[in-house]
Amino acid sequence: MASLLWLPADARSLVQKGRNEAAVFRFKWGYEMPVDVLTKWVADKAQIYTQHAYMRPLGVAAMILGIDEEKGPQLFKCDPAGHFFGHKATSAGLKEQEAINFLEKKMKNDVAFSYEETVQVSIYVKIHRTLPHFCDH
Repeated sequence: MASLLWLPADARSLVQKGRNEAAVFRFKWGYEMPVDVLTKWVADKAQIYTQHAYMRPLGVAAMILGIDEEKGPQLFKCDPAGHFFGHKATSAGLKEQEAINFLEKKMKNDVAFSYEETVQVSIYVKIHRTLPHFCDH
């Protein structure tokens, strides 16, 4: 699963190419592309566009989430410059830092949430980021 922000056309293009790359990987190797490999591929594609003056960098920040057979659940965030990092929880876009601060506070004592806690925190962050005037009261 991936979440892409900012320019929809760049996001669609990157998703289409990523799906194709994952299909080629599965055909060639006989198993699904690991999440970290897909993220590195996305980061490499984004970084290529920063090397040449005649190419516009991709206007996409990608959050890629998947379950690796060996490493378990993984979440990566990739920026338009091609940097990518693994996270336990993250946010991107409007009020990104506020959401990250909230997630850090929530996860400070308990890094492993249950399914119900994960859903509750996700909903709270989504509401808080989209309706800030509602949550301040």
